[in-house]
Amino acid sequence: MDLKLEKLDVDSVEHNAGQMPPYIIQSRCELRVTDNSLSERTVTRAAADMNAKFVFAVLIAMQVSMALCELPAPDPDVVQKYDDMKATFKRRLENLFGKLKLAAADNPNTQAAQDAIANNEKVGTAKEIINAIAEEVAPVVDKARTGMLSVYSQYLRPHIGEQLQQGITKIKSVLDQVMPADK
Repeated sequence: MDLKLEKLDVDSVEHNAGQMPPYIIQSRCELRVTDNSLSERTVTRAAADMNAKFVFAVLIAMQVSMALCELPAPDPDVVQKYDDMKATFKRRLENLFGKLKLAAADNPNTQAAQDAIANNEKVGTAKEIINAIAEEVAPVVDKARTGMLSVYSQYLRPHIGEQLQQGITKIKSVLDQVMPADK
């Protein structure tokens, strides 16, 4: 099947100019048919290379500008509150996990499931991979945490500090009933 692109006859368009709406640009009037051949508007290799270089230059400029805007250190009391809440939440999870282990100990299938997991090589490999990833990601997470705490203490705390503290207090009271930190 041979498809051809045919241009609209400009003379007939000019002749019927009174009938054509004013928003149609006569120089762009052409019949467009898709036919799997390369169009005249195909991006050349040189243009693609220039686009890639431009994107690379913009990314480098953004990195430099982000490096120049260092955040101030977070307030020590904000860091202390965060560390306390983090430690309390870890204790809550450990307590909950301990209760789940005690509840599962009554089930006769628990020992068989533990043995199957302990003898599975894939589980051991997955644990090693997860631990390695956690070690690699820890500095990045710590830097992001410090940045977020500094943004909060510098910009957000004066505006939403009290409301956030009230919300945390309400959530703590619910968690104390559902998932207590102490055994």
